[in-house]
Amino acid sequence: MDEMEIEAIDKAICSQRTKPLPIGTVISNVGHCEASGGLVSVCKMIIAMENGMIPATLHHETPNHKLRGIIEGRMKVC
Repeated sequence: MDEMEIEAIDKAICSQRTKPLPIGTVISNVGHCEASGGLVSVCKMIIAMENGMIPATLHHETPNHKLRGIIEGRMKVC
């Protein structure tokens, strides 16, 4: 996850939340392929909406120290 993306989500959505915002990514699965990354992201969102849960993010262990929204607990990587 990109530092600018996390910062934008943090400012726009997380400032008034009482619980961490669950987030996920497909980049760990398919990489930064332009068209396929967008398509797979849409597929992951459809799966999340149908099942009521966000599919796990592969290979996530420790967040980058620059991702303040995650480090400070306003977001949680699924």
